[in-house]
Amino acid sequence: RNDNPSGGPKPTDDNLAVEQERNFAIYLATVARRSADKWGIPFTTVSPFNEPVSHWWSADCKQEGCHVSPVAQARILKLVREELDKRDLKSLPIAASEETHYDHAIRTWESFDRETRALIGQVNVHGYQEAGGDRGKLHQLVRVECGKPLWNSEYGDGDPTGLNMARNLHRDFEWLRPTAWAYWQPIDGGGWGLISSRLNQPDSRLRVNPKWHVLAHYTRHIRPGSVILTSGDESTVCAWDKQQRALTIVCLNDTGTARDAEIDLSAFAPDKHLAVRWVTQPRVNVFYHPEEPLEFGTKLAVSLAPGSVVTLVIGGVVAK
Repeated sequence: RNDNPSGGPKPTDDNLAVEQERNFAIYLATVARRSADKWGIPFTTVSPFNEPVSHWWSADCKQEGCHVSPVAQARILKLVREELDKRDLKSLPIAASEETHYDHAIRTWESFDRETRALIGQVNVHGYQEAGGDRGKLHQLVRVECGKPLWNSEYGDGDPTGLNMARNLHRDFEWLRPTAWAYWQPIDGGGWGLISSRLNQPDSRLRVNPKWHVLAHYTRHIRPGSVILTSGDESTVCAWDKQQRALTIVCLNDTGTARDAEIDLSAFAPDKHLAVRWVTQPRVNVFYHPEEPLEFGTKLAVSLAPGSVVTLVIGGVVAK
């Protein structure tokens, strides 16, 4: 409305002119079509919005953005679906609404009528509410009641140790139960990047932050297709890869004191009662270090050092 990509004069006002909403939908659909036809890159979803109800998209904002109210979102979603269908992209889902907070996503979703919800093939949310927000309610609304994929499509923080990231990842596993989880971006300044670099300085040197190694505990072992199991403990993530017959357990101790964890494995029958182990303690420069495997019976006991992430992998596992 004001030709400013950072937002409107008031951060609570929509800044996409109503008369341009159809053109916006045409633009998105055209890019999706051309990406597949000319570049050989088919889209898996089209996501029209980014943190649309947040109140920091103003004319003097330092980042590009656009406030889009739920009412305007509903209009635009209908137009995007129409323009995708016109370009023979009927099977390409729309993802929405990429809200900043879990509670924003709940309010936006609840504001949509049945027809608008039907236009959305996948719900994306960002994880910047951290310890706040009703993750469980969003899971209930989207996954349980509507059966739609639910992504945490963007999480980031400025803690270079990765322990804050790990805690919020565990919260998401326990309560949000997303289909996918994505970090903000691998290279960024300070503690925000898995790799730190001054992006505005071309000759800036890269530095691997400890959080790179923390995230590796999850990404290297909880593989696509794994089933996340209920552990009864937010600090313990369990993932079973039925095809590979592998059980992965990631334990987090983000406190300043050591503690012990015990995992009941009586529901599984492994080939060998042996768990391979890796440990990261970012505050004392121990990074993804292999430790001696642990033997176990029906229960697996592990000691967790202060400020540590421990991954245990058991091979040859079948469910009883």
